[in-house]
Amino acid sequence: MRMPDVGQSIYIEHAHAKLREKFRENKNVTDLRVIDMLLIRGHIELQEIIDGISQGFHIFKYFKEDYIPAKPRDFMSKFLAGKTSD
Repeated sequence: MRMPDVGQSIYIEHAHAKLREKFRENKNVTDLRVIDMLLIRGHIELQEIIDGISQGFHIFKYFKEDYIPAKPRDFMSKFLAGKTSD
């Protein structure tokens, strides 16, 4: 099943996994003011997505690190990628 109205398709399982990851990043937060701020920010972002204010590229910023290919590190990999200078 796919999420509707997004330029590129995101599987719902990937969206759930990313949401779970964001919750786990903040699992050690104990300050109630910070927790309230995170909850309010999450509600605002969700409402913007529902209302259509956030475009596809706004949503894909959460998935950016999942799709960036690794940069070549050694000389041969850089050479084959066409990047011979540092």
